[in-house]
Formats: sequence, structure tokens, C-alpha cells
Amino acid sequence: MLASPLKRLKNYSILLEKIRGGEHSFSLEGLWGSSKSLLISSLFDDLKTPSLIIAENPEEAEKFFSDFLTFLGKEKTRLFPFPEVLPSEELKPPAPILHERLKILGELEENSNPKVIVAPIQAVLPKTVSPLVLKKEKISLAVGNSLNRKKLIEEFLNFGYERAEIVEEKNNFTLRAGIIDIFPSTFPLPVRIEISREQIASLRLFDPGNQRSVKRINSCEILPKDELNFKKNKNADSFLSHFPSETLIFLNQLSRTKFEAEKYWQKVPEKKKDSYLSWDKFNSLLAKRHLFYLSTFPVGTPGEKISFLTKSVESVKVPELFSKYKCPLPSLPLPRGEGIKGRVKIFFSNEGQKERFEQLLQEKKIPQNKFKLLIGNVSSGFSFPEIPLTVLTDHEIFSRYQNRRVRPLFKEASAILRFDDLKRGDYLVHINEGVGRFLGLKKMNFAGRKQEFISMEYAGGTRLYLPVSRINLIQKYVGSAKPPRLSTLGTKTWLKTKQKITGRLRDLASELLEIYAYRKKKKGFAFSADTDWQREFEHAFIYEETLDQKKAVKELKRDMENLMPMDRLLCGDVGYGKTEVAMRASFKSLMDNKQVALLVPTTILAIQHLTTFKERFADYPVNIELLSRFKTKTEQKRIIQELKQGKIDIIIGTHRLLGEDIKFSDLGLLIIDEEQRFGVIHKEKLRVVYKNIDILALSATPIPRTLHLSLAGIRDLSQINTPPKERLSVVTYCAEYNESLIREAVLREMERGGQVYYLHNRVYNIQEVAIALKKLLPEAKIGIVHGQLPEKKLEEVMLKFIKGEINLLLATTIIESGLDIPNANTIIIEGAEDFGLADLYQLRGRVGRYKKRAYAYVFISRDALLTSEAKSRLKAIEEFSTLGSGLKLAIRDLEIRGAGNILGREQHGFIETVGFHLYVELLRETTAELLGQPSLSEKASPFLTLDKEGYIPESYIGSETLRINLYRRLFSLKKEEVPQFTQELEDRFGAIPEPLQKLL
Repeated sequence: MLASPLKRLKNYSILLEKIRGGEHSFSLEGLWGSSKSLLISSLFDDLKTPSLIIAENPEEAEKFFSDFLTFLGKEKTRLFPFPEVLPSEELKPPAPILHERLKILGELEENSNPKVIVAPIQAVLPKTVSPLVLKKEKISLAVGNSLNRKKLIEEFLNFGYERAEIVEEKNNFTLRAGIIDIFPSTFPLPVRIEISREQIASLRLFDPGNQRSVKRINSCEILPKDELNFKKNKNADSFLSHFPSETLIFLNQLSRTKFEAEKYWQKVPEKKKDSYLSWDKFNSLLAKRHLFYLSTFPVGTPGEKISFLTKSVESVKVPELFSKYKCPLPSLPLPRGEGIKGRVKIFFSNEGQKERFEQLLQEKKIPQNKFKLLIGNVSSGFSFPEIPLTVLTDHEIFSRYQNRRVRPLFKEASAILRFDDLKRGDYLVHINEGVGRFLGLKKMNFAGRKQEFISMEYAGGTRLYLPVSRINLIQKYVGSAKPPRLSTLGTKTWLKTKQKITGRLRDLASELLEIYAYRKKKKGFAFSADTDWQREFEHAFIYEETLDQKKAVKELKRDMENLMPMDRLLCGDVGYGKTEVAMRASFKSLMDNKQVALLVPTTILAIQHLTTFKERFADYPVNIELLSRFKTKTEQKRIIQELKQGKIDIIIGTHRLLGEDIKFSDLGLLIIDEEQRFGVIHKEKLRVVYKNIDILALSATPIPRTLHLSLAGIRDLSQINTPPKERLSVVTYCAEYNESLIREAVLREMERGGQVYYLHNRVYNIQEVAIALKKLLPEAKIGIVHGQLPEKKLEEVMLKFIKGEINLLLATTIIESGLDIPNANTIIIEGAEDFGLADLYQLRGRVGRYKKRAYAYVFISRDALLTSEAKSRLKAIEEFSTLGSGLKLAIRDLEIRGAGNILGREQHGFIETVGFHLYVELLRETTAELLGQPSLSEKASPFLTLDKEGYIPESYIGSETLRINLYRRLFSLKKEEVPQFTQELEDRFGAIPEPLQKLL
């Protein structure tokens, strides 16, 4: 904490004395950068008084919040978020933002520990639930209290909570025999209420992932789902009403904040005026409070003026350090004389940046005791000459983009393709009997014992009853968007079908394995261990690597240092850092004088990669070139010749790289980006031509074929599932085409200085759309790109967009792959019903790649007749607006669109016949057989069978899908795992009934 030095400032002591003396209006001037945050942190530490900081916009609010996280810690500060929708938009704010707002209101109502709360003006102008209603309208639970189950369930429903079979998401609850689970919107974990004799026997927090209890609590209070769900909210009140009278309120940049407030008020429709505060009304409420106006320059704000003579970092004139580096390390204030050790404090966003700086100090022979190096995210540096105190940040020292730390509100998407998705009417595949329809669970007496059976319907209405102990013989059918044909029981048709498919799979697997097995046995090139240059190159990365990134790099290097040629798929969500991993692999190849080829699907992506690679390799003698069919014949000839002569180190290209005339001097690494965009023929040709070369494939949405090849053990798979720490998820709205909403969305982005992608995937009438957009948005500077443009024109338009000369890019799906433009943070997609899920996901990934909140508006045509497939697809893209959904969306796309469309017509037909899971299982078996490995059936443990009465009673677990899931687990248990499973059942569902005890 840096607050303590400010106590030596004369004007700080005067301010503190005046506040304690009861004065309540001040104009605090001369505060540069994050000195405002440091001053507020110091006052908070000294006065222990709640504080509210009102910023002019969400971006400035996030800067303050980032500073307070560093200066005060996460327990003492909160960010009250902007709802992310404008008053004129008929859209509901994202649930996680509503949850966070209500959570902060609840904490203010408790008033136990004072906090520093930051809010943009746009977050506090909407009225919210009044403190009185908030105090009254909640459910209080405590161990030992009596409980009326029926009344409690009614209250949950009135509060907006939804009943579910299993509680995994916020706002869900479930009811079982002696257990009620609920996930309150303001809680980090769901609550398990155990009931005995109409009393609360225990309250426990539990992990929604594994459903196990993690902590006992004595009591809790449950609020409605969000601000919008308070029944008595007609008497809505100002956000300020939740703060006690002694609260210190800081208003940043008065004129700018007033301007933003008035602009916001203009967007409030007349019918909604009662639900918002105008600036005049809000300002009159502020006048009754302890108010502090924050400014950098004297601007005539109200209140008693107190000046703090801080300086900006830029004003400190000192000699340049580290001049041998081209750009990263400019001016740095060097402390002079003795006795001021630690006065220059430098904040680094991560340990890697700190270590990098320490190495450079050592290299330049500058004593480290001149500085104090700290970890933290501070938005900008400043200096207090009077103390003296100087604070710097790594992004200022290294002249780079600031990577702010913000608290993530959106959680990663959970897996979707689980057996407990099974419901009545779904199709199942029995390994021996074929495709049937699931009719439900049925209790029957068999051999004098009562058991539960899985009831399945086959062709002609015949039924099969499968004991739950044989549940491992069935899988949910996934394979075609159309209903599959039911098999006929009592015939050999299914057996013959399986035999036919197995035979053709053997042929397919033989072809694939001939290449893959050859690569596994063949000796390639074993790259050397990391060099000093490699370590220096990696330390120069301006962001903090995620654990998944580090793991992927480690796996890559292990493969590359092995004699066996690498063939690895790196699957990472859009914007998760796959390119950085690929660049590190490239650098490793260059260190052994080996060339690198990067194959990309589009010219635009090739141009993007060329820029990225040249920037990243700028400090090293590396020659990087771009080759595509749009290059002139002369340029192509020169590049091909230099490639052959070894004068080019890294070649980036489109399909032109696959030409017969392409020869390398010494190729060491082939990288295939956006692998799912290349056809089977292209990819297998590469693997034939470059059998001895290390191959790295990158994909954000792996195609089903890639998924099952990975499952079949034919390829090595690395995954980056962790988002960068500062990445915000994309707020996604699906709606019918709406011109007024489009105008609002574009203007909102333009007002914050941003840019917009507008996706229209028809070249023949794209000019007409441009004319319509110009009429709708005369303020916009519109550019057009599509695949039929000449490359020079395409490059010209894209460069204008990158430079900000165009703020609305009307485009086809040519923009789908890999574009990385930080300032473009809104995408509008029209005709969404015609896109596949993977396409929609990739398109949405064009925005939200940096610090700003990004928005995706997915519009359906007004006259569209949506198929159930299209509805499922659009629901999925909205459902998985959270981070890390790429791999899971590929699985959902597999389910919706049919698994075989990339595999070729014959394989597609096989998948439709037997379902994806059995298809993969048969492929695994065939692959294992061809490799001489034990088959899965040989390795499988014997089936457990019921030799006594036993089942899971409906009164204990009412959900059929949940019972099926538990049966599947139960009959795969080893003997030593039974006690732990029993404990889990007791924890999740209560005391175990007798019929289930017989099974255990």
C-alpha cells in the first residue's frame, strides 16, 4: 500500500482535518493519472468511511477500479457496473451484470464493512430498488429455524428463480426429498438446504461442478434474482440512497461527467423518464452529500480548492535508457542522491514483466535498489515532487498497451454433451440392437426381484427393456439433424450394418494411419533445447501467459525436441493466444536454422499474420514474406526463388503455398492456422508431402473429424481453455432484424471512438446494403470488403479500417478468420439463420479482443421461417456468450448439423446410421486393431449385474435423466469407490432409502 507517504503532504493533512471538522465540499486539483486513486485510498484508510467514486464513463471507472484493487485489495473495493444496454434499447441487461449490481446493493444494505465503490455515471442514473424494499424483500434462512417447504418454493418462484433438475447455474433451484438446492444470484456458490422434520437441519455451500458440499454456514439471506424482480419496485430510488450520510463522494471531471449524463438522459424515451434520474436531479442529490470534485487542471469546480502539485510521468525529462532496444524502453526517471531508496516505485502487471525489467537493469548495470518493483495494475504513473514519490507502470516503461485487471463477471461455459441431457423421446443407440427411442425408466419384477429398466421403442412398436446394470451398452444418438431410422429387433440387419461400417472404417483408418503411423515411426529433426535468445523472445511477450498457454508451449517444445515428427492440434478459443504459442514454436525452429511455413485460409488473415509476426520478430534478424495468388507473377517468382535459396525464414501464405512449384531450402515447421477451413484433401496432401516435418495445426472450433481423430489417438491435442486475465466476454443479443436497434448499436460504438463490423454475406447486393446503411447512418464512414475484390483494393480498405479512417466495415464472411483489430468492438450479423454455429462463433470472435466490452447483435431476417436446427443454433450462440466456449460449441454444432458433413458423403451416411459415439468407438476399435493394441472390449472390466432387489426410488430422485446418470456411474464403480459414492449421495440427496442401499 502506497497511501502512507501522502501523510507527509501538507495539503493532505489540511484536507483530512477539514473533513473531520465537518466541511463537505472540496475541489481537489492538480491530480495526474492514478494519483487520484492513491489520494482516495489514503483517505479511506485514515477515515474508514464508505466512499463512492463516480466516473464519466465505464472505461474510466474500470481504471479507477483497477487502481483500487492494487492500492486497497479486492475485499475493500467494488465496481458497480453499467447495465450495458441503453434506455432506448428494448433489451435486457446481461444476467451476470444484474447479479453484480444486486450483490453490491445487498452489501451496502448490510453496511458491515465500509468499501470504496466505483461507478460510471451511466450506472447510477437508472433508478434501482429502494433500501426499504431491499431490506424487506428477502428470504432469511438459519439452521434450526422452522421451514414451510411449499411456501419457500413459492417465494423462490416469485423471486424469479427457475426450477431445474440439477443446480449448476445462478438463479436455479431444485427440490428433492430432504434437500433443496438453490443458487442465489448474489452468491459465489449455491446453497444446499437440508430439511428434517420441517426444520433446517443444515446449510451448506456446494461446488456446482461436482455437486459436493464445501462449507457449512449458519445462516444466509436470499434476494430476488435481480433488480428487475422486486415486486414492490414501483417506489424505485436513487443508487445514492443506499449510502450512509457520512459517505465521501468523489466526482471525476465534472464537465465531462455532466456532458455524459445529459447525453445519456437524451436517450431515455418519454415513457421511461420516471425510471431514470436527469443530471439536474442527480446533482441536487449530490449537493446534500460530502462531495469532492477531482480534476487535473483548475477548472472552476465548486467547493473549497485544495491543490496537489503532482506531475505526469511524461513531464520528467531524463536520458533514455536501454537505447539498444528499438522501442520498448524509453525515458525513466532516475532518483538522484542517497537516502531515497524505494521512492521510485514501478508496478508490473505480472511476474514475467518484472523479471524482464530486472534482467534489463542488470544488463545496463543500473543498481536495482534505486527502484522498488511491485506487482499490480495501476492505470498511469505520476509524481509527487513534494514527498518525493514517483510511481511508474510497466506499460509506460515498455511503451505498450495497458493490460488492466478487471473482475470477470462471466463464467466459463460448462460442458453440454452429457448423458444427463437425455430426455424421453430422444434416440439411443444400443451397441447390439441398434437405434431405438427412449421411453423412460420402468420398474419391473424380474426373477422375483424389483428392478428399474430402460424402456426403448424399436421399429414396428416393439420394445426392449434394458436392466440399468447394462446401461453401458447404450449411448445417446448424435449424428443427424433429422430423426434416425429405428432398427428392427430380432433380425441380423443391425449386425450386418455394423460389420459393413467396420469394414469401410478399416479402409479409412488404414489410409489415415498409414500417414500417421509413418510419422510416428519416422525420424524427423530433434530441435535443440531453448537458447538465451529464445528465453529473451518469450520474456518480451507483453501479456501474462495463462497456465494453459504455458502448458501448450511445454508440450510443443517436448514434441519438437523429440526425433519423432510432431503432429499436434492446438485448440484455443478465439483470442486466447494461439498465435503467440505458434510464434514461440517458430522462433525455436529458426534457432536451428530451419524455415517456417504458415498456411492460412484467406488473404486478409495472411496480411494480419504478416503484420503480427513482423512486429513480434522486429528485434531479430528474421526475414518474413507473404505469398498468395494475388501477388504479381514477378513477386511470386522472386519469393519462390528466395524460399528455395533459404533467404526467407518465415513464409506466410494462402493455398498458393500448396503449389507444386514451392520448394524449401530446409523446412522445419509447418503451421496450419484455422485448420477447420481447409478441406480433407488439402490437409492430407500436406501430411503426405511433409511427412518428416513438424506440423502444428491451430483451430478455435475444431471440426468433428478433428475431434474424433484426436479421440482415436491419431493426433496429439493441446487445449487453451483459460481466457487472458483481462478478457471480457462478448455481450450477445439475438433478435429479429431491427433498423433502429442497428442505428443505436453503431452510434453507441462510434460515440466511444470504436469501429463496427457489419456482416452481410451476399456479394450480389452488398452495394444496395451499403446505400441503405449510409441512409440509416449518415455519420458513419463505410468501407466494403468481400472475396471478389482485387487484393490491392482489399488491402487498401483493410488498412484504412485498421488506421481508423473507416468506422463501419460492411463485409462478407471474408472477415471470419483471425482478424485482430482492438478498436472494433461491435459486430452486427444479419441473416443469422443461414450461418452454422461454428461460423457465428468465429464471426463473434472478431470483437472483444482487448479491454473494452464488446457487443454482438445477431439478427434473424424478418421473413425467416426458422427450422428447429436454426433455433437450436441461435440459442446456443446466445447461451455460450461466455468465455471458453469454442470446443464445446464444436460439439453442439456436431449435434445440430450432423457429424459427417466434413468427412465425405459415405462417412456422413455411416454416422447417420449408427450415431457419432458408436462410430467413434468402432473407429477406435479398428485403429487399435491395426496398431496391434488391445481393443477397448478387451480392456473393459466385466459388467456388474443385479443379483438382488434394488433401484433408485423416484421419491428420492425424481428426475429420470439424473437417475440414469447416477446408474451409469454406479455400475462403473470399483469396489473401493463405493463408500465415496455413498457419501456423495447422502450429501446431495439426503439419507439413502432402503432400495438404493441394496445396490450399494
